[in-house]
Amino acid sequence: VIYALNTKNDEQEESIQALKDSHQEEIQHILAETEETVLQYESKVEEVEMLQRYIQDLETALEKHRRPKEEVSSKFATCRKEHLEDDPQARQESETFLFEKVGPYVEPDVGKSMLACNKDPVGFISQPLVFERNTWENQGKLSGIPCIDLQEIVREMVKLKWENQQSAKDCTRKSIQLQSSQEKDKALQQALADSCKEGHQRKNNGTEEVASSHPMEELAAHLEAKGQEISELKKYSQKLKEKMQVRQLKQIIEEQEKSFREPFKQQDVLYSNKEKDKVVGASHTELLNEVKKAWKKEYDDKFKAQQQSHFQEMQALEEKARKVLQSELNRMQKQQTLLIDSLRKQLSEQQVSSMNHSEVKEKLQEKLKCLMGVQKQQARFLLHGNEERYQEQIQLLKDELEKCQKEISELKKKNSLLKDAVDLLNGDVALQKQTVPVLQGRENQEKRLEEREEKSRKRTPRLEDLHLISCLQKKLNEKEEMIKELMKLKQKKMDEAAPSCIVTVPKLATYAKSFLSGELRPKRTQPQNIKSMVLDQNLGCVQVCCPSVLVLENRPLL
Repeated sequence: VIYALNTKNDEQEESIQALKDSHQEEIQHILAETEETVLQYESKVEEVEMLQRYIQDLETALEKHRRPKEEVSSKFATCRKEHLEDDPQARQESETFLFEKVGPYVEPDVGKSMLACNKDPVGFISQPLVFERNTWENQGKLSGIPCIDLQEIVREMVKLKWENQQSAKDCTRKSIQLQSSQEKDKALQQALADSCKEGHQRKNNGTEEVASSHPMEELAAHLEAKGQEISELKKYSQKLKEKMQVRQLKQIIEEQEKSFREPFKQQDVLYSNKEKDKVVGASHTELLNEVKKAWKKEYDDKFKAQQQSHFQEMQALEEKARKVLQSELNRMQKQQTLLIDSLRKQLSEQQVSSMNHSEVKEKLQEKLKCLMGVQKQQARFLLHGNEERYQEQIQLLKDELEKCQKEISELKKKNSLLKDAVDLLNGDVALQKQTVPVLQGRENQEKRLEEREEKSRKRTPRLEDLHLISCLQKKLNEKEEMIKELMKLKQKKMDEAAPSCIVTVPKLATYAKSFLSGELRPKRTQPQNIKSMVLDQNLGCVQVCCPSVLVLENRPLL
């Protein structure tokens, strides 16, 4: 009954452990899923950051595109300022024209700003008035007010720059060609100078070479003339370059003057129609104010709309990300709640089952206590009745134990002797293992000797070879004698270490049976011959080790 209860308890513990392991695995799986979801959220946050960076990059790119436009406008303003500084009359005319012609059409503050912008045209270009004029021109509301087209001027400036670059490239190419021709002429001059030196040497040597010196002098004169022509060409090319630059500058100035004179011509036409414009001035001022207000409203509305759209897009992206995160968080929370509920149910079931098992255990323990009490009472009655028998049996058992102890001491002594013999055998085996390579070396030496003998038969033997052979034979004989002595010693040790008898141990099972049956005098049984494990093991070692010895003994000694 106790064994059955223990087995049931073990099974219940194993089932509880299995449930715990399964719960731990499920918890680990849930943790892994939560980690994956967290990583997904982090990746989404990184994507949002990447989008924000992309928007910032776009904004920087827009700023980069705006910068060249501002540079072009500043260049145009500087060119205009230089032109006005060069021509003071044109500057005065432009100031008077702008103040007299444009002043009536705009407010007095705007007129003041126009005069200030003539001094600082960069600020004038950056102001929204130019953009207002462009919008007015596109709408066709103020066709009478003169306006300078900046885009055309910028295009002309770009064209002029491109032409200047091409002319500079052509000049450099021509200069490179002239330099190459100069180098060739220099090489020819050096060759002619060398030839002239040789001619002078030949003149000193004889009069026959006088005729050949005349063409050399002619060639030298021709080369000098070519050098002069080259220098003149260089000067001419430099003059051409200067003229080209002057022409380009003149063309640029003329084009700029034309571009500036066109609005002045329109201004002259307007000046002739001044009286007509005065009549319409009041209406134009109202229109200007209205258009200014409308344009400002449109510009502000567009800017606000862009800001709102951008802000709305960012809010939409944030809301989407929040919704996705909230949905996933809700899903994970639901899953976790479901898992927690299932785990709680399982734990409650396990607790109920464990309570049932504990009740069964308590009942079985009560039964065991009752049985143990009954058995103890029975044992007491039996002990009171059978004390004398037990005492006699105990004395007999003590006597037999003393005999067994004596036999065990004798067996221990024999075991020690056998161990010593085994150690000796192991040493012999080690010596044999050492002698094996010696024998193999001897066989190899014998084979070599046989080969040498065969070779010596074919050819006449030498005195040195014979001497070596005799020395080797002496060494082999000495080694054979040593091996024979070792084998004799080994055989003697084997004969001395061989076991002479087998020790037996009596059985004690009969005493136990008699003790349980309650007999006073157990039947003496003849002790069976039981071989000790130590002897068997040692004998096995002897049997394993001996064949190697026999093999070594049976091997022929060469």
